[in-house]
Amino acid sequence: MQICWKALDLIVFKGMDEKNINEVVFVEVKSGNAKLSEHEKRLKEVIDKKKVRWEEYRIPEELHNNKKDMGNKINDFINDKKGEITFNCEDCGRPIKHRGRCLSCNIKRKRND
Repeated sequence: MQICWKALDLIVFKGMDEKNINEVVFVEVKSGNAKLSEHEKRLKEVIDKKKVRWEEYRIPEELHNNKKDMGNKINDFINDKKGEITFNCEDCGRPIKHRGRCLSCNIKRKRND
């Protein structure tokens, strides 16, 4: 699970002011000659292929004040419902089976330390 603002800059809900949302637009803001990162390119491809879905998750009472456990429960819910990996490497965005970084990003990071 990725917090939205880490993956892109804005989500626009067209028609919201009129109480009639008819389109959702994902926006990545760039300036000058800035280009999309590999992670942003993959996100764009997923959105272009319409591999987007809606999920609703009801937070159990015992998790209301425990955000870490709440995040774990939401990930479990999404994984069980979809049956796919939902974690992404923190550095490159590659799908992985755990939280954190993929093997190649861990190796790169250790070489740079």
